Amino acid sequence: MTGPGTDELGDLVEAARAGDPEACGRLMPLVEAAVRQIVHVQRGRRPGRSTMQTTGVVDEVVLRILGREAAVENRAHFYRIAALAVRSVLVDHARRRRAQRRGGGLHRVPLDDSLAWFEERHLDLLALHEALERLEAVDERKARIVLLRFFGGRTQQEVATLTGISLATAEREWAAARAWLLSELAG
Repeated sequence: MTGPGTDELGDLVEAARAGDPEACGRLMPLVEAAVRQIVHVQRGRRPGRSTMQTTGVVDEVVLRILGREAAVENRAHFYRIAALAVRSVLVDHARRRRAQRRGGGLHRVPLDDSLAWFEERHLDLLALHEALERLEAVDERKARIVLLRFFGGRTQQEVATLTGISLATAEREWAAARAWLLSELAG
């Protein structure tokens, strides 16, 4: 499946877009693992978590990845697209939930465990999303690191590898980005 100068993930996404059921079957576990890692990183393993809710997020992320017109260039690009899709799914759900709250006593149901993690800590996902957009305008690399760490569930070492920087630089950039975001979120 891999050709010269291409990446297997990129080929897999392209084959899935073309309707190859085998490629779709191989792509789903990759995205599912990424989403599950986000849940694990943000909240830790807890008994009784609903896998059905996480599966809905995985399905939506896969649809967004496959719906993109641009080709997936390589592994790093795939994980960046997956993290962007996870972020987009969570932000869209937060917006819908905020709109429902304005409508009155509707029953709220968290999209998945990741969103419940935000709710338990009273974090405003939309404010974080907007702050991350501002960070991206100021420093794209720091924003990419936050995206991969926070929404992509990647480790520091993975972020360093995926962005092509040293581990020490990734750690410094992560610390600086977190401080900047906390300052923005504090007002």
